[in-house]
Amino acid sequence: MDAQSQRVARWLEETDEEEENDLEDLPSSEDEEDCCLEERHDSESEQESDVGEQIIPDTPSALQPLSESSSDEDVPLANLRIYKSKSGLKWQATPYRTSRKSRRDYLRSVAIELIKAQMRQRLMTKNLPRTIKDKIMMFLEVKESNLVPEDEVIPKKRTKTARCYDCGRAKDRSTRTFCQKCQKPVCNDHKYPVCLGCYNKYVTEPKE
Repeated sequence: MDAQSQRVARWLEETDEEEENDLEDLPSSEDEEDCCLEERHDSESEQESDVGEQIIPDTPSALQPLSESSSDEDVPLANLRIYKSKSGLKWQATPYRTSRKSRRDYLRSVAIELIKAQMRQRLMTKNLPRTIKDKIMMFLEVKESNLVPEDEVIPKKRTKTARCYDCGRAKDRSTRTFCQKCQKPVCNDHKYPVCLGCYNKYVTEPKE
C-alpha cells in the first residue's frame, strides 16, 4: 500500500504540473485583446495602403502606413502611426491646402471685395464730400479721370438787377451778379473769380 500510495501521489503531482503548464500556455483576456487589435491594425493598414495608392500614386514612403508591424511593437504606437498616415493622405489630397492661406486672410479678402463694389457705387453719387471721395479713390487705386464724369454745375445767370448785399443802402451799388451758394447779390468788390473746376470741387460739394 505504501508503494501504491507513493505512485498515486507521484501521478497526481505530475498531472498537476501538466495542468499548470497547459494553463500557462493558454492566452489570457489581455493577450486576446492585443491579438484582436493587431489583426485590426493589419487589416486597416492594408486598406489604407490601397486607398493611398488610388488617391496619390506618388505618396512618399514616410507618409504611407505600415502594413506589417513588428511583434514587439506597442499597439497604441501602431495606431498613432495609422492616424499619422491618414492625416498625411488627407493633407495631400485636399487642394486648398497648397495655397497656405489662413481663414482670417480668406475672410478679409472676401470682405474687401464686397466693400469695393459698394465704394464704386458710392463714387457715382452726387454731393459726396471731397474728403470721402479722395479716400475711396485712394483705396480703390483709381484716378478721377477714369470715373464717369458727373454733371457739371453751371452757375445760373440772372438778368435782374439788385443792390449789393454787403455794401448796403449807403453805397447803393447795383449789380447783376449773384452768389451761386446763397443767391445773394454781390458787387465787384465783394466777389472773387473762381474757375468752373474749383467751383464744382469746393463750392457745390459740402465739406466734412
